[in-house]
Amino acid sequence: MAIGDSFMAAGSNAAAITGPVGTACNQATDNVAHLVASSFPQMTFADYSCVGALTTDVYAPSTRGPQNVGLSPATKVAIVSIGGNDAGFEQIATDCLFALSCPPEKKAQFSANVASVGPKLTGAYAAIRQAAPNARVFTVGYLPILPPDAKGCLVGLINTQETINFLNGLQRQLNDTIVAESSKAGFTPVIPATSSDHSVCAADFQRYVSMTGAGAGDEGIPMHPTAPGRQYVAERVAIAMRSAGVQGT
Repeated sequence: MAIGDSFMAAGSNAAAITGPVGTACNQATDNVAHLVASSFPQMTFADYSCVGALTTDVYAPSTRGPQNVGLSPATKVAIVSIGGNDAGFEQIATDCLFALSCPPEKKAQFSANVASVGPKLTGAYAAIRQAAPNARVFTVGYLPILPPDAKGCLVGLINTQETINFLNGLQRQLNDTIVAESSKAGFTPVIPATSSDHSVCAADFQRYVSMTGAGAGDEGIPMHPTAPGRQYVAERVAIAMRSAGVQGT
């Protein structure tokens, strides 16, 4: 069972777009959720993730929820990627990353947005546990979007290194919040590694996230996981599941 936002739901533009009946969910059949499911063919799989989902869409009626209607006491495994839209990642990209400047008032706003995610995850995770009391739940963090040093890259040309550092700090804070809230809920966090550069500035076929989604090897949508990125995340989740005793092929 998959729950989440576009980092779980989105895939390539060429993939078929599906979603639960009666919702406005956009899901690609080559998204992270489906890739994870392909590693566990003996398990019944359902994808309730939606592009644009907020933490409230996990449990509240909306065009993208409630996503936890797919959960039950019989659910054995759930994978969750949520919180990025509550943090305002799209607004951060529009008003800071691609705005040629990131003034102090915007930084204060974005910092407050990210700081507010913790209590929202608490509510979403509690709703998941209530709906699926017997499930092993794996929470998926967000792939690094920017490199530590953006020299020679477009984002480095239109931003100062101080801005790059600030934005990377926000993403680390969000992933740290996911880890902390997962620990409180008894969930298993799966956080992408940051030891090597697979950011928007990486070479063709090496990017895990793409600015356009249209570069060589990307097969994605703008500012979202590429085909290699989706495969990497799915493999990390599958490894975590097997380590927890979930049986694969």
